Amino acid sequence: MIRGSILWSPGRLGFRSLLFSGVTALIYQMVWMRELALVFGASMFAISTLLTAFMGGLALGSDFFGRRADRYSNPLRIYGFLELGIGGYALLVPFLLSSLIPIYQYLHGLFHFSFYIFSLVRFVMAVLVLLLPTALMGGTLPVLARLYKNNAEVGKGVGLLYAFNTLGAVIGVLGAGFVLLPTLGLNKTVLLAAALNGAVGLLAIWRGKHRIIPVETSTERTPVSAPKHPQSPRRILLITFALSGFAAMVYEVVWTRILTLILGSTLYSFATMLATFLMGLAIGSFLFSFFLKRFSRPPSFAGPRSRGDRAVCFRGGISFSPTPRSLLQAS
Repeated sequence: MIRGSILWSPGRLGFRSLLFSGVTALIYQMVWMRELALVFGASMFAISTLLTAFMGGLALGSDFFGRRADRYSNPLRIYGFLELGIGGYALLVPFLLSSLIPIYQYLHGLFHFSFYIFSLVRFVMAVLVLLLPTALMGGTLPVLARLYKNNAEVGKGVGLLYAFNTLGAVIGVLGAGFVLLPTLGLNKTVLLAAALNGAVGLLAIWRGKHRIIPVETSTERTPVSAPKHPQSPRRILLITFALSGFAAMVYEVVWTRILTLILGSTLYSFATMLATFLMGLAIGSFLFSFFLKRFSRPPSFAGPRSRGDRAVCFRGGISFSPTPRSLLQAS
C-alpha cells in the first residue's frame, strides 16, 4: 500500500510544490518561445535558443544549489524564496526582451554583412536574459531533495520529486500551448504563472518555519577512506549523462520540425512534442523510483537503456517520414 510510504511523509508538501513549479516553468517556456520567435523571426532559431537557455540555466542552478543543499537547515524556506524570485523575474522578462530591440537594431548595422554572426549576438543576449530565472528553477529540485537526505528511501523520494515536477511540466505545456496563450495572450498568462509562483513560494516559507533539519558540521561527518580511483566511474557517468542530454535536445528540435509539417503551427507542434517528451520522463521516473532497489548496479542499466532509445528513435523517424504526404493525400 502507498499509504504510510514516502508519498505521505512529512515532506509531502515537496511533491505538491514541485508539481506547481513544473506547471509554471513550462508556462514560461511556452511564453518565451513566442517572444523569441518575434526576435529571431525563424521559429527553429527561437526554439534552439530557448532550449539552450532553459537547459543551461537548469544545469547551472542545479549545480550551484546542489553543492550547497546540505548547508540548508530549512530547505522549504529556501525553496519558497526561489519561487518568489522566479515569479518576480518572470514578470520582467517581456520588458527585458523588448528593451533589446533597439540594441538589435544597432548591432544589425555592425553585423549586417553576416547573418550568422548577427544571429549569434542575438542568441547570446537572449540567453543572458533568461539565464537567471532558469537557474533559480534548476535550484528547486536539489533544495527540496534535502528533505529526504536522511530518509531510508532517498532514491525513491528524489525520483518521485522529479516525477511530480515533470508531471506538472506536462500540465503547464499543454495548458499554456492549447488554452492559456490562445485565450489570455502573453501578458495575462505570465501574470497568472507569476501569481502561482508567489502563492507556492509564500506557502513554502510559511510551512518551512517549523521544518528545521539539523546540519552536520565538518567535525560530525565520519571520514571515509577514498577508493583507489574514485573519480573515474563518476566522470564516465557524468559524460554519459551529458551525451544523453545532448541527444535528447537534438530529438526535441528535430521532432518539433517534423510536427510542424503535420500540425502547421509551431506553437502547437512544440507543445505537442514537449508534452509527449515530458510525459515519458515523468512515467519513467515514477516507475523506476519504485523499482530502483531491484537493480544491484543501477549505472549498468544505462547502456541497454541507451541502445533501446536509439532503436526506438530511429524507428520513429522512419515512421514520421510518410506522415505529411499521407495527410495531404487524405485531405
